[in-house]
Amino acid sequence: MTNKQILEELRGQGELMSSDEFASRITSYYNTLVAVLGIMVAVFTFASSFLVSNFYRNEFERERLRIVADLEEGTIKKVSCTLRDSIEVRRAITEAIRGDIDADFTRVDTTEDVIKQLTNLEQRLSDIECQLADLQETVPLEWEVVDGDAGKHGDHGC
Repeated sequence: MTNKQILEELRGQGELMSSDEFASRITSYYNTLVAVLGIMVAVFTFASSFLVSNFYRNEFERERLRIVADLEEGTIKKVSCTLRDSIEVRRAITEAIRGDIDADFTRVDTTEDVIKQLTNLEQRLSDIECQLADLQETVPLEWEVVDGDAGKHGDHGC
């Protein structure tokens, strides 16, 4: 057997390829490899961008919360010092609270004053009704005294 016959026999069995078949298979292999690598690069790029954005978003949120806490703490300290040291602020707050309490609640002495005033007004009303009744009795019959409430109250209590 010659070399040519051996080559023809291997080619017939499919163990030996021509240069065109070899080039076609190599090209197909590398095309597949490039496609797989491209997909992997796209997937890793998307995943890494997602992870990095989440990481920095969390970092920014953590930093924002720290800054807000620092500002609140500083503000509380400044307000505390101002309230502790400033007599004017303390006086204004005390007056505001006292005014709110006075407006919301009636003190006992104020209630007693109101009851006394009400009693005085009732006494004056009674006196006025008695004087009106006296005037009606002493007025000559030709004159007419108009009393809108006389029929409603009946006896004037005199």
